[in-house]
Amino acid sequence: LRGAAPEEGEHRCAQLWEEAGAPFDLERGPLLRAVLLAADGESRLLLALPALAADGATLRNLTRELCRSTAGEEPAVEPVQYADFSEWQHELLADAEGEEGRAFWRDRNPALAALPELPLETAGAERSPVRASLPARAAADLAAPSRAAAAPEEAVLLAALAVVLRRHTGQERTALAHVAHGRGVEQLAEALGLFAQPLPVEIDLQGSPGFGEVVAAAAREIAAVESWQDLLAEIPPRDVLLEAVDWPDEVHGGIAASLLRVRTPDRAKLKLTLLRRGDDREIALQGDAGRLPAGGVERLAGQIGTLLAAAAEDPRAAIDGLEILGPAERRQVLEDFNRTAAPAAADATAHELFAAQAARTPDAVAEIGRAHV
Repeated sequence: LRGAAPEEGEHRCAQLWEEAGAPFDLERGPLLRAVLLAADGESRLLLALPALAADGATLRNLTRELCRSTAGEEPAVEPVQYADFSEWQHELLADAEGEEGRAFWRDRNPALAALPELPLETAGAERSPVRASLPARAAADLAAPSRAAAAPEEAVLLAALAVVLRRHTGQERTALAHVAHGRGVEQLAEALGLFAQPLPVEIDLQGSPGFGEVVAAAAREIAAVESWQDLLAEIPPRDVLLEAVDWPDEVHGGIAASLLRVRTPDRAKLKLTLLRRGDDREIALQGDAGRLPAGGVERLAGQIGTLLAAAAEDPRAAIDGLEILGPAERRQVLEDFNRTAAPAAADATAHELFAAQAARTPDAVAEIGRAHV
């Protein structure tokens, strides 16, 4: 792309980005796709690996190694091989000293991880992932609840997601999956492979607690499940998922590597992603357009952003009092949806109108429950 116009380079990058999302042939390979785009002043490297072979930290470590190798540097340490890690984990699961951790996971309630159907959700025949960014100010709105509860940003996002979903489903207790990096052992810091795993974080919203209380409880849950993550024998269901990706701007061998964008596919119904690049934050929600109505993912992303803004104003507010509808959506619900005026029939009684409607739609539901028609 040297000498090409900037818009041509951006178009080519966007095209390759979409092509990189094509499925991998896990039997025949290749299992790594790499494209280097050389332009005036900078180069862009696009890396794609199957989700079964890598996680966010793997992409960061691989980029670091490529920079060092390009500069002629030798690896600082010999990374642990994934086969060695698997053997160690099997030994840990069979060790008698791990019984306390195994008991911790046995006492969890896997049913909490199942998300009830969202309004207007359908069983789509084909998955169609769609991604929507939260409002720009949402990243800044994480700070106040995080400071007030002395909790990580992940706890704030899990609490916000649980509260919004409760408004739609009525689910008072839930378990949302939090992706832990799985590299608690120092020797795994530079390793390549799939070490990250989703851990169920149980959240209780009964009695409309304060938002800060929910955040603090989520933080304690995150600490508890991460402390026993190595003894989780089976991956629990994950209808709703939160993943944080950390990518500090670094210089390796004189080469500066900055992350432009990252995509981590998942089969969860909903996936919230927090991308941290130094002091910058980007938050996005991914959902299945084949199961949700048109604009459903975008509306949920907007509602999470609105709730975060309300919680930033008062982190201790009761969750039932936090607003989730933005001005445009509130106007749509209260005004646009209620524009149902129609000319009245001058010569028809109420029971005649009812009979005429029943004749037009004989299979339609006429009564719900015992008291509401």
